[in-house]
Amino acid sequence: MSKTSVSPKYAWVVAGAGFLTQIIACWGVQIFGMTLGSISEDLGVEQTSIAIAASLFGLFYAGFSVLAGNLADKIGIRKVMGVGSLIASVILLATGMLATGPVSVIVGYSAFGVFLASIGAGVTPKLVGTWFSNHTRGKGFALCIVGGSLGGVMMGVIAPIFITAGGWRLCFEAIGGIGIVVAILSFLLIRDSPAAMGTVPFGSDKEEAAVVDQSVVDEAARTESSVARIKRLFKMPNLWKMIVVYVAFQLYYMMHQTYFVSALTSAGYSITVAGLVSSLLYVGICIGQVVFPSLSDKFARKNILGVLMVAASALYLCVYPVLTWETPATIVFVLAFFVGIIIAANAMLQTVMTELFPPDLRGAGPGMVSTFGLIGRFGGPILGGWFIASMAGGNMLAYPILAAPIALIGGLVALITLPKTGGKYGDPLAENYMKGKAGE
Repeated sequence: MSKTSVSPKYAWVVAGAGFLTQIIACWGVQIFGMTLGSISEDLGVEQTSIAIAASLFGLFYAGFSVLAGNLADKIGIRKVMGVGSLIASVILLATGMLATGPVSVIVGYSAFGVFLASIGAGVTPKLVGTWFSNHTRGKGFALCIVGGSLGGVMMGVIAPIFITAGGWRLCFEAIGGIGIVVAILSFLLIRDSPAAMGTVPFGSDKEEAAVVDQSVVDEAARTESSVARIKRLFKMPNLWKMIVVYVAFQLYYMMHQTYFVSALTSAGYSITVAGLVSSLLYVGICIGQVVFPSLSDKFARKNILGVLMVAASALYLCVYPVLTWETPATIVFVLAFFVGIIIAANAMLQTVMTELFPPDLRGAGPGMVSTFGLIGRFGGPILGGWFIASMAGGNMLAYPILAAPIALIGGLVALITLPKTGGKYGDPLAENYMKGKAGE
């Protein structure tokens, strides 16, 4: 397609497409857990015999993030997100229509995870980082990532409707069909860069607009081999610092997601109260995903992230006594709401990691971080279960005691070791990268 001069505000159209893809990504993550009982009943097998599909999905979804991010650097965001999510949605739809036994369900959902990585944490940072200037990047992330949070709320409403009407197959088919529509829309709306449409990143002033020549970045990414790119990435201290922070987040976040509702019921609260608490938690997450990335456009991003994680540590220390003391449900509701706001660090993590890598590695870098995040994604529930069983005598209320120091460590690493970017600190790596290219 030839270049067409458009307003920099087109970035919001691109971010809106990202918002829709994040809804699909969230639904993809949640759908198996919500339909597991229906799948088991339909196929006549025990739930435990097909639960491995969820583990394989998680492994492939996060594990292929580095490949998706690297491809976004080399062939463009549009192709990766549009074509990848289209294939993923077709696989989900086909699984619902054609699966005849547990093996086909496991294979189908696992393959779905491979291609869903195309709209995951390895590609979204590059999308927003390319289309939004350093002064507005946080706001762009806020719009994209909140799609996932709202998707989580929506899934709790629409999935039971589909399952009641036609079982797990209808749910897979409906979500797959919606995903196909979103994939086509994203391909039509997303462009690889503002330069491809004759414009500049949203929020750029004249000086900043001249900082990154996207054609230079794209050429460098295309011509360098993937092996050389990964070797260069592994030599960057920022990669390993961010991996520590991201794994810490995944450890305490997944621990919380796994055991929070069970801890509430163990403390004597009804499942109805636990459900309301969980909903308030997600409302808080939605708010936090919007507020903190936007704030990081004015202040150092790493400071916002670090303070969030340290505050999460402090709140976890409050969760244990609140639940242990049989606190009135009203106070638990308030606490859950604020916990949701504070633990909503995912958007901040993606905002921060965008600027920790040079422009030609802003897909591969976040993708690599996301892949290492598997340690926390799987390790959080395992570590929490071990702590509850071995150190707390089976007391489900004890998991915050372990989550708190993990959050504190992650926050301190962010505050002490990550470079300052965002706000008045700008995007130093992008500036240095282009200066280096100019000197070649």
